[in-house]
Amino acid sequence: MYDFSGLSSSLVTSVTGKTEAQVTTLVTDLITKADQRVKKWIRVPIVVRRETHIADGEKRIFELGPEDTELELFEYTSQGGVEEVFAVYEEDKRLKHNYPKDCDFCENNSSDWGNSNCTITDVANSAVSLNIGDYHIQGVYSAAGYMEYPSAQNLNKNIHAWDYVTLILQTTDATATFTLYLYDKDGNSNYYAFTLPKANMRYCVSIYLDGFSGTVDWEDTPMYYFRLYASKACTAKLDGLCFNNGYIWTYPYGELIHTETPDISTREGDDGVLGDGTKLHVTYSYDPFKQSTPANIESASARLAGAFLWDYLTGYVLADSKLRLSGETLEPMPPRDVMLVMKKRLIEEAKQDVAEYGFGYTGGVF
Repeated sequence: MYDFSGLSSSLVTSVTGKTEAQVTTLVTDLITKADQRVKKWIRVPIVVRRETHIADGEKRIFELGPEDTELELFEYTSQGGVEEVFAVYEEDKRLKHNYPKDCDFCENNSSDWGNSNCTITDVANSAVSLNIGDYHIQGVYSAAGYMEYPSAQNLNKNIHAWDYVTLILQTTDATATFTLYLYDKDGNSNYYAFTLPKANMRYCVSIYLDGFSGTVDWEDTPMYYFRLYASKACTAKLDGLCFNNGYIWTYPYGELIHTETPDISTREGDDGVLGDGTKLHVTYSYDPFKQSTPANIESASARLAGAFLWDYLTGYVLADSKLRLSGETLEPMPPRDVMLVMKKRLIEEAKQDVAEYGFGYTGGVF
């Protein structure tokens, strides 16, 4: 930004009277503002409407992107930049939104979890398969114990509207038995016990709610909290726990996962796999710059941030000419008309950079 604007940190420090740390914060904020403005110009995040995926009778996981579309109008790469899924259709049937809507009770909220014999922390995710959101919950079980959400036991949610509960789980010990308990307000519960096929591998575990043991009838009884018990000491990585009607999605990597199962699925076997030829349609948004940013977009943002900084300094000059004079003790401060010309030039050059990439429209970028 300094290279494009012709300004320097020492000049900004001198003119504004701010410390170097404060100037760094100011510049960082202006760059963030510029990033948002450039994204607005090209309509990022981009919304993909009713992207088609066709089941082959074998797989459960469909990677988001244009490969399955029947009419490919333009090429794009959404994987690694998926932000939100708005709707999923199986053939012409639109499915009910999941609970929670972003498919994740485990997003940077370890302080809201309770525990017994388990230390709970938030751990950052990478943009790879079977990761949901920016964080997962890590539970280090020192012995048999549980992770509980929420510790306030106050969800008060009618889960009868969904058929499945799904979670992404990894364990350091495949001999550990995990049991998922769902509780009402009085502590009554339904439960389901399972093991994972192999240690240190991430599995998508989907359980049919009617397959749980217990006496709670969720048709007229709200769920207030849940617990994930482990039978022995181990470390478990938990992500994407949610209630759904047959599908969850991962982000930012970008996958649509079919979760329908007659009992339980750990992504292996073919029970509940969609029939060959079944069409799925997904409407979602993605940010093409999450993984890498083209050079012309980076320069557009840098130039625009420089324009914002010139505008900021112009305000100082107009407010108190003494600040401009004090700035001249280190580096001569240009007169106001030069400052305004610099601002205008940088904005025009930023728009030229964006034009090289393409401006947004409702279906993508041209």
